[in-house]
Amino acid sequence: MDFEYTLEEVRRKTGSNPPTPVLLFGETEYWRKKVTSRFQVNRETGTIRGSEWVSNCFYCIQTADQGLWVLRHFFQNTLLIGKGGPVYDEGFCDVYFEMSSK
Repeated sequence: MDFEYTLEEVRRKTGSNPPTPVLLFGETEYWRKKVTSRFQVNRETGTIRGSEWVSNCFYCIQTADQGLWVLRHFFQNTLLIGKGGPVYDEGFCDVYFEMSSK
């Protein structure tokens, strides 16, 4: 796991940073390999109980349009982010899938 990724995750969980989007650049499969198994094991064992919501702060993108989609929704206060937002089973939001389903 990347130190930078983990640091961003901890900042949001502890409240030292408000829930803001973190853009994960690259193919979805790459981020699944890096994030998903760790997130799912921690969720199943209760290690992250109460902070599963942090998954909605991480957005996997491949294009500038996808990044703009995330930022537009964030600044329009329509991005479901933070404790009241969804929990993504992969540990992050797949923006390609999210945009296609809307």
